[in-house]
Amino acid sequence: MKLTTLLTGKGWVRAASLKKSGNDRQLRNAAQRSGGWVISGNRGYCHINESSLDDVLHSIKRLRSQAYAMWRRAKEQEVALWESVHSQQMVLKFPDGMPLISAIDAKTRAEKEARVVDQSDVGSVAAQPTPAEPTPADAGHC
Repeated sequence: MKLTTLLTGKGWVRAASLKKSGNDRQLRNAAQRSGGWVISGNRGYCHINESSLDDVLHSIKRLRSQAYAMWRRAKEQEVALWESVHSQQMVLKFPDGMPLISAIDAKTRAEKEARVVDQSDVGSVAAQPTPAEPTPADAGHC
């Protein structure tokens, strides 16, 4: 049975009450697959139609805060990887045996070559947009 169906008309339901419907990971996955209709928090799970505006806004801020923390952790791991590779001259390889650095260097070279512009066309070149990095302000704080 779908989590949205289980929660309809029940308000907040503790995860322990839903254990027969799945373990913690399965419940989190079901909430994630609900298309935004299920929110979660310290009180358990709730169908969005059964929750207050404050509950929904708090859930949104909590999720954005978690996303920002995960994004920041990924960036830190990228920096640590590069520091490790460059300081220890490590050779990291893909499962097919191709060195990671060679693949990254090839991609970087291709990107640089794509940016090379005919000098007669310099005035009409627009800067390439770059994806915006999330900021703590985007994440909100609970």
